[in-house]
Amino acid sequence: MIAGFRLLAGIAFIYICGATVLSLLGYCHRDMLKRPYLLFCFGSGFISFALFAALLFKIQISLHTGIAVFLGLLFVTMLKNIFMRGGKIRWSLCRVRSDDIKNDIGGCEKLIRIVCIVIIAIQVICVLIVCLEQPENSWDGMARWGFKAKVIYSEKSVYVDYFNGSHYAFSHPYYPLSVPLEMVNIYLFLGEANDRMVKLVFFLYFVMLITAFFDIVKRFLLMSRALFFTALLSTVPIFLLGGSSAATCLANVPLAFYCLAAVLFLMEYLQQRRVEIIVPAGLVLFFCAFTKLEGLYYAAIFTIGFAGSIIIFDKNRRRQEPFLQHLFLLIGTFIVLYLPWLWFKALYIRLDHATFPSAVSLGYIISKLHRLIFVVPMLIFECLKVWHWHIAWIIFAGYFILGLKVRRLGREAIFLLSIIAGAFILLTAVYTVSSWWGALVLAIMTTVPKVITVVPS
Repeated sequence: MIAGFRLLAGIAFIYICGATVLSLLGYCHRDMLKRPYLLFCFGSGFISFALFAALLFKIQISLHTGIAVFLGLLFVTMLKNIFMRGGKIRWSLCRVRSDDIKNDIGGCEKLIRIVCIVIIAIQVICVLIVCLEQPENSWDGMARWGFKAKVIYSEKSVYVDYFNGSHYAFSHPYYPLSVPLEMVNIYLFLGEANDRMVKLVFFLYFVMLITAFFDIVKRFLLMSRALFFTALLSTVPIFLLGGSSAATCLANVPLAFYCLAAVLFLMEYLQQRRVEIIVPAGLVLFFCAFTKLEGLYYAAIFTIGFAGSIIIFDKNRRRQEPFLQHLFLLIGTFIVLYLPWLWFKALYIRLDHATFPSAVSLGYIISKLHRLIFVVPMLIFECLKVWHWHIAWIIFAGYFILGLKVRRLGREAIFLLSIIAGAFILLTAVYTVSSWWGALVLAIMTTVPKVITVVPS
């Protein structure tokens, strides 16, 4: 019972920190309380960065230290709200459609809504039960993310042999520390490294992900359709089953959540063009990069697509000049936050990434281009796997094509398309150049029943 209260206190601490950070950034209190995923996004991200900053300065982390840091943040927020009053930021993308309010709902619409809500509830309950009933049993969760969390929690430092010892290379010490530090935060509240109770954080990532998705989709579609697409997302098998599911202590679902939040903030700027949105957007891009290695590349893809959607399609120079200033502020915010991790990684983590060769030259890349004929079809096939994604990608493509006939492509649509294209190009490049994954893909592509033939690298 006491452990349960401690766990709830740790979860509440995340949301309270998130509310404080958003208040400091100038968000309307009423608006942020309607959107708990914003609180969770900035609360979890702030706690991870604060713990990492404390560890860099060799401050002994503890529950009292975390509370002291929060009280300092709260004091700064109160001073800012008293002496620097300004306009409050509100979401323009997440408002309920007027036709959902004015029009009467028919019996069919009600039935669709009820069925979708029941489906979503069942998925959420199932993930919750798995999180609370089973301790962590995935290899990556135990040997990589969870192992880092236990090292940091037990040593109360990042200046330890773990980060540069070759005998720990199996756990990838060079992976970003956001997820392990969030686990450490819960351990501090629990008073122990509990592999079962800490999984509730990853369950919340899943719930906040589908909550954020529904909040944005209902702005563009009728409520019944928004619920349908949310139910579709909540039943994607890859979120529910296997080693990368929401019921494991892995960075996949947290990265998906932060990526969605980053897209929402950048789309919000495309709607409002307010500089106040830029700093929060830069923070979320940092959360992506500090969660997983791929997050750094996704942050770059989001930024490039965001800049291109305005520079290419907005010919008004008067509107472009302030945007370029805002773009520099976005990139600057990200760099300032990312530099401490980059500095620590460069100076104290001497292990190379096992997947990539130590030196990648132009000649090496050219020598691997023959893999493209295998990699590209494999990636397309992976996206179309019904047992991984059911019909999510098919419905998205059909809905987008239908939208092209109804209205012109806006900046938001171009931005989303650039993200999808950038992610596909990134995956293609990684699988083509990477020594280990590239060989694995080639092995899969050239497998026939009972005979495995690996194309020479």
